[in-house]
Amino acid sequence: MARESAKSSKPRLPKDEWAATKELAWTGTVTGKADSPRHTLRVPAGKLQKGQRLRWRARATVPGASGAWSDWQTFEVGDARAAARPVSAEASQATAPQAAAATSGFEYKHPSLEDCYSTAPAPWRTDAWSRMQERPHSACWTTWIGHGGWEEYDDHGVKKRRNRTAWWVKLFPGPLRIPAKLLDKVTDDDVFTFRATWVAHTYIGDHTGNAIYKGGTTTAGLKPQNIKFFVKLTDFGIWNRGDRRTELDDDLDDVQIEFDLATQGCQIQRGDPTQLKTIEGWRSTPYLEYLVNTPKPAAHDREVCSIMPAITQYKENKGRLPLWDQELLSQQGKRLGVVRWGQGVPSNSLWSPSFRCDWKQLGGFKKEEGNTGGCIYIRADRVFTMSKSRDDEFLDVIRHIEKALNPATNAGTYPPYRPGDTTSNRDINLPPVKGPLGNELPKVIAGNYAKPPNTPEGAPLWRGTDKGYDENRAIFSKHPFSVPQDNFAMGKPGAPNYGVNYCKYYTSDVYVQYGYTEVQCDEYPFASTQEGAAKDKINYSVQGVRKSHNLLHGKLLKAFYGHYRLLTYDPVDTITKVSDSPFWVKIVD
Repeated sequence: MARESAKSSKPRLPKDEWAATKELAWTGTVTGKADSPRHTLRVPAGKLQKGQRLRWRARATVPGASGAWSDWQTFEVGDARAAARPVSAEASQATAPQAAAATSGFEYKHPSLEDCYSTAPAPWRTDAWSRMQERPHSACWTTWIGHGGWEEYDDHGVKKRRNRTAWWVKLFPGPLRIPAKLLDKVTDDDVFTFRATWVAHTYIGDHTGNAIYKGGTTTAGLKPQNIKFFVKLTDFGIWNRGDRRTELDDDLDDVQIEFDLATQGCQIQRGDPTQLKTIEGWRSTPYLEYLVNTPKPAAHDREVCSIMPAITQYKENKGRLPLWDQELLSQQGKRLGVVRWGQGVPSNSLWSPSFRCDWKQLGGFKKEEGNTGGCIYIRADRVFTMSKSRDDEFLDVIRHIEKALNPATNAGTYPPYRPGDTTSNRDINLPPVKGPLGNELPKVIAGNYAKPPNTPEGAPLWRGTDKGYDENRAIFSKHPFSVPQDNFAMGKPGAPNYGVNYCKYYTSDVYVQYGYTEVQCDEYPFASTQEGAAKDKINYSVQGVRKSHNLLHGKLLKAFYGHYRLLTYDPVDTITKVSDSPFWVKIVD
């Protein structure tokens, strides 16, 4: 750690004289552990004084060898910017979205820029050079960008190398090439490379919609429709097979690189969208921080905010290098694949990092319990996770859903599905006899996060319309019905039939065990989804469960809807004109 000379209006000193004005403030080491990806090195008290401007760098060492020094990072002791850095609730190596536990305390799980650096490799379908983390309330992306380089190819079973200029150089001629003065110092294996990283944080509102739910000092003054966006360009250098030639770092200082942030459906509220800096300037910039705001549209109750970071050479016509994996989604949210640069621009507007923001109240039986407004990352999976050991307070519901999700067991769910059953011949007033008759068939019930996404069982559930809840429950409740084979009848024509439901026939033993006032009729898929009983009258399940279990599960499901912004489908306000709120369920031990 070294002190920086005080700011001055005098002309800048040459590098060799500037270096002489530095003095070492402190140096230290920390011994790492193999099973820990992060280590802390504390500066002893008294070594630093408030107001000092310093810079620091670090490197890793092993017995007999030392790694390359990192880029210098600058800071001022007592600098308030440190409190505004994106802080992670927990470090994550995962590229997949995180499932939300039903009873756990809500966490945004916002990654920091440093967390993003350590992201595991992306799936095969995305750019092999990039790394991504996708969660409902955050996203991050990091990649190495290089000019020159080589690739391996197979020559009759022999691995060989050939020089290959990186594909994106065609967009950025001139200054981004290895400087001419370095040409006599580099080899064919040398690559001019730097790293680009961005992190996005989204939020949800409290019950008023005017403040952030579970916010803190860094979210004071924010609205639920605000998005924080952090960018860092770093690790500039000439690299050779993974090693940086640090002796050439100074020769890159004057190379200019421009960053630009464009948006659609939202506006940059704070931060300069276009920043042209020399590499020396980028090295001394800790990170860029933007505040993006999504204004409420006049015609809808939700809006899609697309944020499009890019490296640009010039402001006008020199091209853009998008800093994201261009993964194309269908209108139903299905991932169609990755659009490579040079293969055309997809027509779907969700190909860039996109966030859906809304102003609706969701999540509670009482107004003060809900969440009003918020933004979620569109590509992240939203998963309602239930634990059989931890969530024993609604274990009846978990066991019912688990049985319904499993094709190996859901032939034993009610109403039974048998040969000859069709949607058109299902009469809700004459449900199938309980049985078993020995010919019950498995059902195709969606929403199982444990199943492959390209299977009917692994397909998501979709929030339905506001009136869909009553339509789904009307299939199996609040109307008279009879089962002549068992000489069973319930309800009266023309009466309200409030307590009438299939569960009292199919699972009457549960009512007898716990008492008719202590049992409720549970259904899966949930009545709040498009996949509920009304969809085809066949591929669903009902089961009597204890009232306390059903009420608690319902409360937690509503909270999940609020935290993860699972909006009901509205033919007018839903921009996509189909449900834009898919989710899954997952059951763990």
